[in-house]
Amino acid sequence: MTDLFTQLITPVLAEEGGYTNNPNDAGGETNFGVTAAVARANGYQGPMASMTRVDALAVYRNCFWEKSGIVAVSVVSPRLAGQLLDCAVNMGVPTAAELLQRALNVLGPSVSIDGDLGPQTLAALKAYLARRGAIGETVLLKSIACLRGYKYIALAESNPNDKSFVFGWIANRVAIPA
Repeated sequence: MTDLFTQLITPVLAEEGGYTNNPNDAGGETNFGVTAAVARANGYQGPMASMTRVDALAVYRNCFWEKSGIVAVSVVSPRLAGQLLDCAVNMGVPTAAELLQRALNVLGPSVSIDGDLGPQTLAALKAYLARRGAIGETVLLKSIACLRGYKYIALAESNPNDKSFVFGWIANRVAIPA
């Protein structure tokens, strides 16, 4: 049986693809969506072009699942964890957390916008879902998708290099998990 992390990261890996070193990408050299900086910070020391799927999965599990707090969100809402995981991989963990916090602030309990998926955010999420139920989860997912789309457009407006990526980001990243 496949664990939830593996189920959620599989489509992310498919979207991220393999090795790239696009001069327009602020992330620089990447493989399976893992930037060289993130790889190094998580113990991978080899050439980025040689990073394997297993290496990338180890980085994602450590950095983007366990340390990020998304694993705790997955206990409350696997769908939300999937969206946050994809967002964290594509935009960074603090951005994923901030988008959730901003959405919670307008939909339910107030929470500090600090980019941390810690106990305060988890408590606000639990309170919101207890009050709003399944439809609340869907509205929260839609809200985060809207915020992601807006953020992608703002990035492309402020950095001409990002214009080459924005179509794909919106086509493939602004979605609500099933």
